[in-house]
Amino acid sequence: MPFIGCIVASKHLAQALFWWTGALAFFVGTVGGVAAWIKYWRELKARQWDRAYQAYESFLDIAIDNPEFIPGYWSDPARTPEEKNKYRWFMARFLWAAEQALRRVPEKREEWERVVKVMLREQADFLSAPEAAEEVECYYGPLKRLIDEAVEEVRGGRAAAVDGT
Repeated sequence: MPFIGCIVASKHLAQALFWWTGALAFFVGTVGGVAAWIKYWRELKARQWDRAYQAYESFLDIAIDNPEFIPGYWSDPARTPEEKNKYRWFMARFLWAAEQALRRVPEKREEWERVVKVMLREQADFLSAPEAAEEVECYYGPLKRLIDEAVEEVRGGRAAAVDGT
């Protein structure tokens, strides 16, 4: 009978080892899965930030290559239709880059909003023009809010300058 007791004990040991091996495999798999998920989300955020940065950098390259696109460019009556069309594409590129930054980098949203708003104020003559109204409506809500704020600030500044206050 001692042999049967040994077999019974080894059966319980085998079951215990089988159970603990399964539990350990489940634990390792879960930890590995969570680690992979975290890594995936970090890489996704990094790619999103890179896309936003590259879009803004591309816009800045265009701005450097076209120094004539200074504040007031749109309302200059001496501009030809071809020049105005080129400027519209310049502004479309800027608005797209700004939208990417605001959407894809929410943890730095306040910083991006300040940067974008400065540029929006500088180009308020275009943004307040009837020709731009349809384009502006296509953009992301927070960007449209910034556009409205920038245009109002510029209009308020012009009104104050006219009033002498």
